Amino acid sequence: MELNDYLTISKPLESDFISFCKLNEIKDIETFRFDCFKKGYYIEKYGLLGEDDEIKPWEIEVVKEVEVVKEVVVENIFQKEQEIKEIEEKFSTKMDEMENLFRKERIELLTKIQELEESKRQVVETKSKDCEDKLVMITQTVQNLREDLGNKENKIKEQEIKIKDLSGVIQSRLARFHPGSNLKDKI
Repeated sequence: MELNDYLTISKPLESDFISFCKLNEIKDIETFRFDCFKKGYYIEKYGLLGEDDEIKPWEIEVVKEVEVVKEVVVENIFQKEQEIKEIEEKFSTKMDEMENLFRKERIELLTKIQELEESKRQVVETKSKDCEDKLVMITQTVQNLREDLGNKENKIKEQEIKIKDLSGVIQSRLARFHPGSNLKDKI
């Protein structure tokens, strides 16, 4: 019986489970884990069974007639025991089939989980590459804009210098007006 194939639990629950085993001095943790799984499975499948949680065959009432001799009762008991054994065999084969089916489904789910994690990793890598490319393009655009801004500031400074030079020239040359005109007067 392979216990490790299908009894993997989450890390927080695993540490809690191991500390419980240490506290209660349980030495064979894997067997205890399998027993816990088995009991939980039986509870889910059959409901609570009783104090000892063992699967017991159905009790079949034996109808006794007054006319029946002890031999018939022994035969009925023998037949019932045979029926019970057949039912137990069917049950054990069903349990084996269910365990195998559970293992197969678990393996399928684990492979699907691994495939999804791999695809997630690939998506993250492609997105990070796209983000890096966009970051490079944005950085280059910002550098170009800074250069343009510097060039325009230089042109503005040159234009301001030219304006100051021209305003100095204009102010230094006063126009000559006719002496009787009022052009120099401020209104």
